[in-house]
Amino acid sequence: MTESQHQAPLRTGKRPLSPGTRKALGILFWIVSAGVTLFVAAGFFLPRSVEVRREIQIQAPVEKVFAAIETLKRWPEWGPWFKRDRFIETAFEGPEAGQGSILKWKSKTEGEGQLKIIAASPGRTLRLAVDFGQAGDANCAFDLQATPAGETVVSWTFNTDFGQNMARRYFGLLLKPAVERDLDEGLSELKALLEAPPIAKP
Repeated sequence: MTESQHQAPLRTGKRPLSPGTRKALGILFWIVSAGVTLFVAAGFFLPRSVEVRREIQIQAPVEKVFAAIETLKRWPEWGPWFKRDRFIETAFEGPEAGQGSILKWKSKTEGEGQLKIIAASPGRTLRLAVDFGQAGDANCAFDLQATPAGETVVSWTFNTDFGQNMARRYFGLLLKPAVERDLDEGLSELKALLEAPPIAKP
């Protein structure tokens, strides 16, 4: 074997990148890096929380309205999630109604999670903690006020805090209109349920 053969470079079968290709990859790298940086930086200026409040007036006494809300077993009668998925799985724990009551749900379309009543003031207020599993958590509140005409004004508030999670802050841009729709639908269904005339017994 000659000396020239000893010094010949190994052939790998791969052609080296051309200067133009290396330049294009460098530009792409900086574009991606700038995009990621901009995504994170913009996230700091997005709202770190979402709060939605909806209100409706129901032609029913406050005691009747409160009972339909604090009894979680009655939520499938008016809750918007149960209307969208008739096959949603539910489970109940704790007392029949009031503080400590828990409703768990599992659905192919509505996800899974649980509601828990954490505070109740009969005929006035109800506070609930909502756990959406990996999607996060939130708080709900119902405030009831009786009118002189014997009707009830119901306020339903939903709020959640995303903290420093930038991805969830972007998700919040889509979450707010969805929550507004759910609260509006839920209150409308609750109103229809409680204002419906009693079914005559045969």
